[in-house]
Amino acid sequence: MRLLIGLFSPPTGTFGGLTRGLAVAGTARGGGHEVEFAASGAIVRALREHGGRVHELPAPTILGLPEPVSRRIG
Repeated sequence: MRLLIGLFSPPTGTFGGLTRGLAVAGTARGGGHEVEFAASGAIVRALREHGGRVHELPAPTILGLPEPVSRRIG
């Protein structure tokens, strides 16, 4: 089976779902499944360091505001 794991990367830069996503991926790979990720921001780097294939998404912003404004609020 092929599995795509989407990880939310909030504009504040936390890594909340990363460890859970890696755990699910490890278990799936152990069962012979192919795993890829969809993520953005700093999480992309972390996933690539663990050897995962990553589909990079646009950087998230707060309330859909332009990134410079969103960074000031966060």
